[in-house]
Amino acid sequence: MQIDDIAAHELKDGFDVVFDGEYTATISVMTYIYNALANGNAKVNSLNVLKAIYAYSNAVDAL
Repeated sequence: MQIDDIAAHELKDGFDVVFDGEYTATISVMTYIYNALANGNAKVNSLNVLKAIYAYSNAVDAL
């Protein structure tokens, strides 16, 4: 699954995704970041990128 062109101000927005034509889930960039950080298996470079996206999202919200 891929969601293209997520703008900076949309990083915390939820996107509804339908699986098999009947199951719906709401996902977001922040959900992905949370799960990746909570997993504990991410490499240091990946963690740094995820933390940077999180900080960037917060900075955009502050504008």
